[in-house]
Amino acid sequence: MSSHQKRKQSHSEDSVSDQACTRCRERKIRCSRELPQCNNCEQDDSVTCIYQNPTKRVNHLKSLFDSVNGVKERLINIESHLGRLSDNIAQNTDQDNSCSNSSTRQASRGGSFDGEDDEDCPSSPSPYSDDYADFHVFYSQADRIDYYHGPLSLFVLCKQFQSCAVSENDAECNTPLQDMLQNLCERAGVVEPFPSFGSQPVINLLPKQQFTTIIGHFFRHVDCATDVFVKSNLLAQVERIYSHNPEPGDDVWAICFQAITVLVWGMEISAQSGNGLFGDFARSFLPSRAALVNSRLLTTPRLINVQTLILLSVAAQQFDPPGWAELIFTNACGLARTMGLHQTQIFPDETNTYDTLERAKVIRSLYVRDKSLCTTRGSVSWLPTHDCNIVPQLSTAIDRHVPFSDTLQLAMIQDDVYRLTHTASFRTSKSRKSQASKLLRSIERQLDQYTQIFGILNCQASSYNPRRSMLTLEFLATRILALQYGSGQKHAEQLRSDARASCLLLLIANGVQDPQIIDTFNTIACQKIATLNRDEKPSTIESNTVSFASILDAFSLPAFFILLKDLLRSSDNDQVSNSDLDLLRRVSACYVNSTERMQSNSYHRKVAWTFEQLLIIINLIKHPEQHQSISMVSTTSMSDMIMSLNTQTEDFFKISPPGSIGDGSIFSFSPQPATSTPFSWDIGSSLPSSLGPYTPFGSANSADASDAGISDLLSQLRQSGADGSPEQAMTWPELAPELPRKRLRTHE
Repeated sequence: MSSHQKRKQSHSEDSVSDQACTRCRERKIRCSRELPQCNNCEQDDSVTCIYQNPTKRVNHLKSLFDSVNGVKERLINIESHLGRLSDNIAQNTDQDNSCSNSSTRQASRGGSFDGEDDEDCPSSPSPYSDDYADFHVFYSQADRIDYYHGPLSLFVLCKQFQSCAVSENDAECNTPLQDMLQNLCERAGVVEPFPSFGSQPVINLLPKQQFTTIIGHFFRHVDCATDVFVKSNLLAQVERIYSHNPEPGDDVWAICFQAITVLVWGMEISAQSGNGLFGDFARSFLPSRAALVNSRLLTTPRLINVQTLILLSVAAQQFDPPGWAELIFTNACGLARTMGLHQTQIFPDETNTYDTLERAKVIRSLYVRDKSLCTTRGSVSWLPTHDCNIVPQLSTAIDRHVPFSDTLQLAMIQDDVYRLTHTASFRTSKSRKSQASKLLRSIERQLDQYTQIFGILNCQASSYNPRRSMLTLEFLATRILALQYGSGQKHAEQLRSDARASCLLLLIANGVQDPQIIDTFNTIACQKIATLNRDEKPSTIESNTVSFASILDAFSLPAFFILLKDLLRSSDNDQVSNSDLDLLRRVSACYVNSTERMQSNSYHRKVAWTFEQLLIIINLIKHPEQHQSISMVSTTSMSDMIMSLNTQTEDFFKISPPGSIGDGSIFSFSPQPATSTPFSWDIGSSLPSSLGPYTPFGSANSADASDAGISDLLSQLRQSGADGSPEQAMTWPELAPELPRKRLRTHE
């Protein structure tokens, strides 16, 4: 045995001998600790003395504390799980309340939810809906600006088409095609920044007699979006402004008068002379500029400020770059909510004051235009109805067949469609899918009732006047947006039918007289005659008034993309696909012809260019052997477009646009030097020397040519201006400066 083992054994024996034996330890008596037996054990022969190491003692109190800490940790985990569960329950409750509110509105309109099953509820996202944020937000690498695009916006539709083209045709291996698709999406998503502004000019008002004539023509063409004035009150304000006794803040009235003038004259001269009055005027008064003069102009919560912004938004929608009209309208909605207009009585008695009547007109205009822009442009809704009673008032008024009942009813349906659109991507549970399915069926029921009550899609193509055409196009756009969230075969068939009907009606409204186009539209769109009596329909549907809006504003962009997507999956010998391709080419040509006189960076010019590029891409996909030549053509077309945009922007920045109206001391920046002739507020001097029989949108708008008499009006105004009736230069008084406030002593 080694010395180490001996020492270890000796140490073990010593450690044992140092301890008491087992019997003494149990009896808790003193042990002599002698081996092999202690003295106590020797006295009792029946006891064996045993020496062994005692077991380790357990601190039960400490063990209990350790157990409590473990229980505490488990309780914390349980509480965290319960917190997440309560959040999910709260979200489901909010969704239930949202759908129940829609159910209440549906019941108030004469419908009710039935107990249908969930077979119509889509189990997967719709082909034209997407859950990814980058499909809706464009990130500009140049100026680091993010811009949101809604479900029906041109950018989102192009992104979805890019995804479909890549997945269906393996476009990842086709570099020219991939570059074209990426360039297309970037051009569709970019938003042109607002230009800077220079010094303040003096606003030159038209002679009083001329402007009074313009007001008369303005009220002949108002629709629900521009009906924001009581005529007698507006004429009274004209008398006051022209009396050379302006009051502080009346500079906004001058802007309003200019907006009315541009809207009336722009129906003829904007497209005929190509001078872009709408664009130059709308660029002069924008939300970004209004932020610099928030104490003077367009951010002051006054009724005239909201009315002016509405008119400027309508003007900007026609000829300004994408997004500008929506941003102007956003400012109008913000001012309206600041003033509490969303709590206003929408249909007051006609004996009320002018202010009460105009407030009601303004909130109706804002509501209709807000829902229309959400449907046709994919913008954000800036006038929600969850905190006001707008919808119940509208439901009651529509039953009385108030003016513009058809437009108001459609706006209410669009409100529900907007809710469906922005909640469909969050349907994760079966209960939410069921609620979305019920909401979709409710919207379908409302759309069916709408066609019966207001006679939509129940007449031949020859019966479509301008107002009926625009209302029908917007109705089809609404139904297309709603049905794209259905998964049934009937929804897919109805989508294609509505898409073709939209394209055909656009061509017919622009004066196309092709018998094949007309016959096809009559076959697709004409439904059975409504069962209601003629007297039960509001007379507004039969109005032959040409509004300031364009037929292109009501066209559904998804209609073009729906047919385009079908072409990706079709064969070259498919007769239906060939017919759809020919239809899309006609629509593209219609856009080009209708926008050729507009500014190159306008919204409709952008849509026209996008349609051309999409058809080139389809040709590239169908005929890949021609990819090199087509790629060169498309690249050249894109370069021309980019150069056109850059030239337009450069020319515009060379023009010194009018600055603020009123006191110039509030501006901290100096005007930009003008290298060319400044833009003139003398709109009359910009008129063409001769105005021929121009019809902007073919037979649709020409139906009202004799009634409107715009060309005659312009001739009269030019003659009266030549007779020496000078424009009036108005100098607007400054607002009284605020007196300094005394500082309160807090220690007193």
